[in-house]
Amino acid sequence: MKENISNMKKHSCPSCGGQLRVDTGRQMYECPFCGLTYDYEYFREDDVLERASRAMEAGEFRSAKEAYEFMLQKDPHNFEALRGLILASAEAKDMDELRKAERHSKIKSEKIEGCITRANTDCLPEHKEYFEKMQALFETGKEYREEIVAISKLRTDRKRHYSHIDRLEREKEEHYIGARESLDGEETVPIPPKAVIILSLALYLVWALILISLIWGGGSSSSSLNSSKKSTKNTRTVKTYSTSSTKNKEKETKQSLRTVLVVSSAIEAGIVFFAVQKQKKINEVEEQIRSVSDETDDMSREVNAREEKLRELNKKIHMISNDLRKLDPLGSSGSSSGNGSGNSNGSVGGGGASFPRVTTPKRT
Repeated sequence: MKENISNMKKHSCPSCGGQLRVDTGRQMYECPFCGLTYDYEYFREDDVLERASRAMEAGEFRSAKEAYEFMLQKDPHNFEALRGLILASAEAKDMDELRKAERHSKIKSEKIEGCITRANTDCLPEHKEYFEKMQALFETGKEYREEIVAISKLRTDRKRHYSHIDRLEREKEEHYIGARESLDGEETVPIPPKAVIILSLALYLVWALILISLIWGGGSSSSSLNSSKKSTKNTRTVKTYSTSSTKNKEKETKQSLRTVLVVSSAIEAGIVFFAVQKQKKINEVEEQIRSVSDETDDMSREVNAREEKLRELNKKIHMISNDLRKLDPLGSSGSSSGNGSGNSNGSVGGGGASFPRVTTPKRT
């Protein structure tokens, strides 16, 4: 069938066998070899619209376009051919397909824009409103398609942002105190630097108070011991070297405690400094996470807004499709039925055949 439709423009002259040309001005076939001319009716067996309809039903849109183009050479105002050419360019078998919004997401606008313009220009006045509505349908479908593309891109970007947030979360955990996995393979719980700072300061304060109490407590005991020694000085005799030895030991103990306090303070300062640096890096990463999360939230809101617009466009497509059904001069769903409805000037809606009656060839 595809081959037959493709050869519709290639009629041979019955007299000499040469390929005929179409004279659109005179609406006749002309043989450039023997000079014979033939009315269109001579080749009525090639029922163009019927063949185009069968091609559309079979999904052979290229063959259907050739048939409709052939018909429009004869009758540029033919409604069924003008609409059929649009449908074939959109690769839609009938108008019912175009009622589905999802179907418009697969249509390439550049293939039908010229056909729509041609239909609006060449159609008869009574069909003007129909093709204007058809143009509005495809424009709405194009808008629907653009929204689909935009939503798809937003979802892809949002997914990429989620992956980025996951990477930042892992990077933040790397700045926690404590390895994720110990040497023996057992998992450990990383400690946030803030918790390390608070815990170390609490332990340091307790430790420092103990050391300070020992230092001052040792001094008080020494003073009491000296007072006791002075009060009993006349009652008993204490050796001088024993007193000196005790005082030296007390001084050494206090000095050791002071040294421990200083070392503990230095260690605590180092721990706090290390933890503060870690916390600064964590704060920077958290700031990045907040920024990316805000962008992700904006994307989600935009996706929701565009999805709402898709629903509105879907309703609009159905409304326009209903209007087209009411305006359809064929009173059908819009498929190319090939019934040849049309009058002698090529308009559709009458009961006459789309081709004139068969006559004999005419010589010029």
